[in-house]
Amino acid sequence: QQASRCLVCGDQGCRQGCPLQNRIPDWLKLAAKGDIISAAKISHETSPLPEICGQLCPQHDLCEKLCTRNKLEGAVHIGKIEHAINKIALESGWSFPILSHKKNNLKKSSTVAVIGAGPSGLACAQRLIQNGVAVTVYDQNDNIGGLLVTAIPSFKLNKRTLAHRQALFEEAGVVFRLGQRIDEGELEQIKRQNDLIYVATGAQAPNDIELPGSHLSGVHQAIDFLSSINT
Repeated sequence: QQASRCLVCGDQGCRQGCPLQNRIPDWLKLAAKGDIISAAKISHETSPLPEICGQLCPQHDLCEKLCTRNKLEGAVHIGKIEHAINKIALESGWSFPILSHKKNNLKKSSTVAVIGAGPSGLACAQRLIQNGVAVTVYDQNDNIGGLLVTAIPSFKLNKRTLAHRQALFEEAGVVFRLGQRIDEGELEQIKRQNDLIYVATGAQAPNDIELPGSHLSGVHQAIDFLSSINT
């Protein structure tokens, strides 16, 4: 019912407001018809983690803010639909396609190491594996997701979503080396074993706002506090 509220505008404000230029009206139209799998396929074309973006992306300031319906009786619930169609599709057994036949600038036997299994590293790994490139992802944590695991509270993101996404990656051929902190010597070895390295170590250090008293006992940086709660 929500998806059917989309007007499929000529001037698609929702797409203009989306940093990824997601084909929102296209998959809303399919969702309205009940074709969930096709809708999920289209959303995956531009977004590597759509079931997660559907939960965490600030749609009210982006796509939904520019939805034409927003000026009438309220925006289409784009984020909730994005999360729902992909959750349903992935739980039904659908997996993102492996486009090994697609031409790329790397030779067929190329291998790439990704340092960091946060959103950036996972997005890179997905695009590479879809294009027939062998990928190994390293991370010092025992789980994929980076700050999605350590900084996002469980009420905002069900961590089982990430476990499901990891299973999809492994099924597609991505190799994970988790719980492995990469020092300088190991990095040199990884360089010799791979054609390219993508470094995606993420935002590990908090920004100090330098307010008086910020270093007193009992004052905590948000990243450190959330990490301790989540782990």
